[in-house]
Amino acid sequence: MARTKRSTTPVVYQIKVTLQGSKPPTWRRMQVSSTTTLAQLHHMLQRVMGWEGYHLYHFVVGGLEYGDPSMLEEMEGEDARRVTLAALVSGEKDKFLYEYDFGDSWDHELLIRAVP
Repeated sequence: MARTKRSTTPVVYQIKVTLQGSKPPTWRRMQVSSTTTLAQLHHMLQRVMGWEGYHLYHFVVGGLEYGDPSMLEEMEGEDARRVTLAALVSGEKDKFLYEYDFGDSWDHELLIRAVP
């Protein structure tokens, strides 16, 4: 029986990023490719949220943590360079957390708003 090759064509996700606890609400909308790694997404989030990249970060997706590979010895989790959005996002309305600066705990909710 011949195997069918799964499509690896990238799609674009529209993501609404909301900084938790801010009044008035602080949010951004961004579009990223499904081939984007979480490490790459971290750098994009730094830009769109106005952060300067001085602090540690991690993502929490489905109860699993993904973070900076240089800090994995000190914290639990997986290497954010090794996982793409396509591997984690199943469709519209998926949500996950991005925490930046563990001292101040800037928590961001990432909501998948549109998947073409």
